[in-house]
Amino acid sequence: MEFGAIQKYFNTIDFGSGTNGILLTIGCIIFVKLLQTLVKWISVVRKRPPGPVGLPIVGYLPFLGKEPHKTFWKMKDKYGDIISVYLGPKYTVVLNEYTVMKEVLSHPYALDRATEQFNSLGSLGK
Repeated sequence: MEFGAIQKYFNTIDFGSGTNGILLTIGCIIFVKLLQTLVKWISVVRKRPPGPVGLPIVGYLPFLGKEPHKTFWKMKDKYGDIISVYLGPKYTVVLNEYTVMKEVLSHPYALDRATEQFNSLGSLGK
């Protein structure tokens, strides 16, 4: 479309009427929200470890085969020691080396829980 055609289209719309003004406002709000969501999604995806792209609902599950651990080990050559993959709808990070596992799991932020969460239980089970 040329700019002239777009300008001609907008010149035919009566923005003075209430209905057209409301529709234009709602359309602009929806467009801005979609743009914000797209930018947020792109920024989140860029921070993740590299990994294969799966299918929309099942993720990478159909491609793992009968021995998934061997498939992950082969993917290590292409994506590195840390791989991100969707197993069904669940986002999963796979760690392929013992040294990487030890380093990541020794960090309290990687455990995804509060560090002082169970201190109030004391010696409950003893």
